[in-house]
Amino acid sequence: DYVDLGTGTFNINTTQEFSISAWINSSSNNYYQNIISRGRSLFPFWFQLAGTKVRGAVKTTGGLAYIFSTTSLQKNKWYHVVLTYKNNQANIYLNGIFDSSANIPAGNLNMGTANERTTIGMIDGGLWPFMGNIDELRLYDKALNSTEIFEIYNQIS
Repeated sequence: DYVDLGTGTFNINTTQEFSISAWINSSSNNYYQNIISRGRSLFPFWFQLAGTKVRGAVKTTGGLAYIFSTTSLQKNKWYHVVLTYKNNQANIYLNGIFDSSANIPAGNLNMGTANERTTIGMIDGGLWPFMGNIDELRLYDKALNSTEIFEIYNQIS
């Protein structure tokens, strides 16, 4: 199953920053499992599992970069995962705690065409289904700070 959120930009084309927060529980270590993405060819983000790691990707007009968690996730266990992006910097948080960061090529977020779809649970076109559960997914048009992320984690954990 998946959710299609349509072609909206969620205001991130204006703010040039975003955060994605979700609770996930994967029943598999299959290599790619999509949590949420915009565009089949990444416009401007993917957030997914890559085996036992959380993987984010951000595409700007300057290029594309990936970020991986340093922590490995166990299957059949709930995790709070967050991807933030602001000022060419992407960060991953796990269970309210900072995990990793990556520099993203300078430029504006590459929003692709007006037809790019945002999907939860698989990439637009049916690729990389998430095997397990995704809950409490939130998309923000700002980069949450570490205090806000920890508060969200504590509200639901």
